[in-house]
Amino acid sequence: GLHEQRVREFKFLILLSLIVAAAVALALGYLLSGLLVKQVTDLAARVNSLAPETTQDALAQPGQDEEVAQLARALDDYRARIARMIQREQEFTANASHELRTPLTAIKTGCELLAADPGLSDKAQSRVAAIGRAGERMTEQLQALLFLTREQGVGGSEPVALAESVHDAAEPYRGEITRKGLQFEIEIGGDAILDLNRQALHLVLANLIKNAVRYTERGSIRVSYAARRLTVADSGVGIAADHLPHVFERFYRGDPGPDGIGLGLAIVKRICERFNWKIDVRTRLEHGSEFSITFP
Repeated sequence: GLHEQRVREFKFLILLSLIVAAAVALALGYLLSGLLVKQVTDLAARVNSLAPETTQDALAQPGQDEEVAQLARALDDYRARIARMIQREQEFTANASHELRTPLTAIKTGCELLAADPGLSDKAQSRVAAIGRAGERMTEQLQALLFLTREQGVGGSEPVALAESVHDAAEPYRGEITRKGLQFEIEIGGDAILDLNRQALHLVLANLIKNAVRYTERGSIRVSYAARRLTVADSGVGIAADHLPHVFERFYRGDPGPDGIGLGLAIVKRICERFNWKIDVRTRLEHGSEFSITFP
């Protein structure tokens, strides 16, 4: 009995030793692995917080292991190439914007001067007006392309009166609204003021109102606001069910009839994503569409 008891105790000690050794090995392995990969995790965290256009300290730092330092130097070199590429793209878009806006301004000014000439025939007046409208569309398309290319807004947030912004965005389309005999209703109180990016809101409203005017031949266009939700509704042709999933895609045009290149709603979607605005669309074919933006 004594021998068997010692054998049992010996087996128990061996099992306990194995368990303790395994636990110690796991703990040491965890600690050592954390120490070994700490530089890598720190580097990954710094890379995750980087932006290509910002100037920050280099990723390669003194005291890094050779392998980690080599990876950091490679990432620094790649980031520098991206920054140079972005700078060249911004310089190109800025130069292209200036070079294109100059002749467009000259075209617009020339059309205004010609339209003021009382000796111009009605046919010539009509052609001048067509040229002016084409210049306006080219200006809008240029602004849209620049926004999509740069993917950045201008300016910060400021208190914005929604009713005033709607009036400003709708002003270029008043003539078309009058020509079609549409009712343009603004159901926004004077106290509706939100802290927003003014230019971003103007672009969104201008594109939504332009689409509403373009696709509405009779009836009304209504812009309303309630509970931080801005809605542009029309009584136009509506959107077909097979076109609805693609309305926010770039260059997508479900109806090739009206003028446009299919960038308006793509810009609206991009702006809403950038400023965390939620956009929804409801539509019924031949009964109109309703675009709603919910502000956070």
